[in-house]
Amino acid sequence: MRDLLLDLHLTTRKQRGLEAALRDAIRSGRLSPGDALPSSRGLAADLGLARSTVVAAYDQLASEGYLITRQGASTRVAAGQWIPEPPAAGRSRRDYRIDLIPGEPDASQFPRAAWLRCTRDVLATAPADLFAYGDPSGLGDLRTELAAYLRRTRNLAVDAEAVIVVPGAASGLGQLARLLRASGTTSIAVEDPGFPFHHAILGREGLQLVPVPVDAEGIDTDRLAATAATAVLVTPAHQYPLGAVMSPERRARLASWARQRNAWIIEDDYDAEFRYDRHPIGALQGIAADRVVYLGTSSKTLGAGLRVAWLVLPPELRQAMAEQRGRDSDVSQLTQATLAHFIARGDLDRHIRRMRTLYRTRRNSLIAALRSALDHPDIHGISAGLHLTVTLPSKAHEEAIIQDSLDEHRLALWGLNQHYRTQPGAHGLVLGFSRAAADFDTSLTQLAQVLHAH
Repeated sequence: MRDLLLDLHLTTRKQRGLEAALRDAIRSGRLSPGDALPSSRGLAADLGLARSTVVAAYDQLASEGYLITRQGASTRVAAGQWIPEPPAAGRSRRDYRIDLIPGEPDASQFPRAAWLRCTRDVLATAPADLFAYGDPSGLGDLRTELAAYLRRTRNLAVDAEAVIVVPGAASGLGQLARLLRASGTTSIAVEDPGFPFHHAILGREGLQLVPVPVDAEGIDTDRLAATAATAVLVTPAHQYPLGAVMSPERRARLASWARQRNAWIIEDDYDAEFRYDRHPIGALQGIAADRVVYLGTSSKTLGAGLRVAWLVLPPELRQAMAEQRGRDSDVSQLTQATLAHFIARGDLDRHIRRMRTLYRTRRNSLIAALRSALDHPDIHGISAGLHLTVTLPSKAHEEAIIQDSLDEHRLALWGLNQHYRTQPGAHGLVLGFSRAAADFDTSLTQLAQVLHAH
């Protein structure tokens, strides 16, 4: 049995303490890519923990991309370039200066003037109860505006009663996971590759993750049907990270699977507003409103700091969600009222149109940089969203490019391989073009230099 010394601080949440200790060992370099960890039974015996606690911690770190777990084989540290928190006082919180990591919009483009105007209007006219405790499902005006917006722009079958306002997509997904767990769901299928952070949320809430491969048409519904999962998390409009659009045939099969199995589909519609080279594609919820839970967010259109997202629930889940959420809204009433006014005035539509033009220009610049640095680059997912993926020949290429970018330019990149729950996965880079702002051109130049060198 392999020995492992961990700096372990166990609280009442023993699994969390073990996860933190293992994560620190990997990020600090004490555990290197490829290193084998002790067996779950052996580590549990050494630490005086239940074996199930160690298994759950290993699964959690695997969902985050730190570990690779295979049945019948040792658990090993995954290949990856971890960007550690610097231990020394006085240094920057992070070891990179700029990044092409996907996720957030350009915060410098937040529509301050329009938002300020809407805030003033709300403050001038709001009733006193806006500053009291609110409806736990969200402000009525915002739910009404969101329902109308989603019907108009995403073809949802929705009314205000179906909309629940939550403080961010991560919070909404966590609430859904708890709801599913309480209703008897034990396993949920996830796209492979997919978003490790969301996988981690589901795993943390006690759901067993079942990876299902994706291809150019979206999730493989035949492989999904072969699992025992009774829920699935998908990104149909722009699969993360490969960028595929789920085909009409796959959508129909997925809806049929959900109805036949009495299963739930969670549709993460995270960046569908941004499209460049194709017509808008409606949400999956529009064809299966009885089985789809829709998850939308303002974090890609306006900013993650706004902390406003929304769920659209089928009737069967609404009462259970209301009982779980409690008696008060999670999101500021003033923020909700301002966003409702912002949508009603057409400011959200105007902002999205403006940002769509800006992001299209940046996307084109990124594609041009890749084509200048690589011979016939294999680029995916460019027709929509805020990121693209370029594949690379091998693990060595991916790791070297990420490390050299960080070492030579303090430019942070995300590797494609860390998005896979099963190995071997494809290798490449997942490159965002939405939040680099003033340093965007510099980051493209530096990326091209590293790619040329390899």
